[in-house]
Amino acid sequence: MKYGLSNQNGTLVFEGAPYFGMGVNFYNLFNSSFPKEEGDAFDVSVAFYGLKVLAENKIPYVRANLGGYYWHELPVYLGRKEEYRAAILKIAKEAERLGVGIIPSFFWLIQCVSDYYREPMRAWGDETSLTRRFMREYTADMTALLKDCQSIWGWEFGNEYNLGADLPNAAENRPPLYDGSPRDASDCITLTDIESAFGEFSEIVRENDPHDRMITSGNATLRASQYNMHAYGAWIQDTEEEHEKVTERFHPAYMDVVSEHIYFRKENYFGREMTLEEYLAYTTEMCASIKKPLLVGEFGHNDLTEPEPTEERKEAAYRYMAGCMVDFNVQASLLWNYDPLGGIEYSFTETSRKGQFLFALIRDCNEEYAKKTK
Repeated sequence: MKYGLSNQNGTLVFEGAPYFGMGVNFYNLFNSSFPKEEGDAFDVSVAFYGLKVLAENKIPYVRANLGGYYWHELPVYLGRKEEYRAAILKIAKEAERLGVGIIPSFFWLIQCVSDYYREPMRAWGDETSLTRRFMREYTADMTALLKDCQSIWGWEFGNEYNLGADLPNAAENRPPLYDGSPRDASDCITLTDIESAFGEFSEIVRENDPHDRMITSGNATLRASQYNMHAYGAWIQDTEEEHEKVTERFHPAYMDVVSEHIYFRKENYFGREMTLEEYLAYTTEMCASIKKPLLVGEFGHNDLTEPEPTEERKEAAYRYMAGCMVDFNVQASLLWNYDPLGGIEYSFTETSRKGQFLFALIRDCNEEYAKKTK
């Protein structure tokens, strides 16, 4: 039996049948176990507790950062590999025991690895760089460790790399270096750099995974000018044809799905305002044409305009967006973000009103999916 989700001729399949289901991000599933201070032990208790809560609430799968966030967290892996690997495997095995799937995201923050090696961000596009060497080693190590875990449903490169690519105003928007020194043009990462890194990552995963699980980029929804930013360095809105071309480049070869993160109910694309329904109708049709299912790796709302929207208004926005995922047959989508500790931005706990509402909403949506697929 094949483990996890796989793309079979344009359809996400799980255990031999088309899959439709909504999950939730659990960003710190793995890194909550990391030592807080030098000399501390790895502690999987938060991860185990969170997985238990998710299983009790019938949440089928999660997306999680398979590593640290900033450069100074890399030594947790590099200096304590066996303990690190043991903690990661314990968490994956506990998820397997509880029946919760995981989509691990390998290189969450775009500048983390290159900053550790004191290389520019464009090192992602240089096959000879230390950044790429680490990518190869870590990808091979983690896929070898986790390939036989039934809880692993897919593999993700990183988080929203497309948003930093080819920015016409990159000089004003480069993230600061940890030592305060200035960045320069070599930190202006491009689609070509990202495409190169995605391609090699995908090849390594495909070579090491006997189950052919889906591979995803972790991209956010592409910018409305993503093609023209790369081609001409301009904030000119893409045409539909240009958008489709750049979508394929941001999801090369072995990338099995089109990854998007959706935080809008209305947005301007192709020179016009589109509702979420219109956008999903267009996007799901485009994905079907290239035989790569749509994976909405994050969704939520950030477009309520009043200073302090009521809980009822927030819940209505969530209900609308989740309903759109079901209505347009988005096979896999994940709300942002469950955190047992309540510390990650825009997160919820299981005891909060927001958490109780969203867990119930996910269950309701999955019941609707089940009705549609009988």
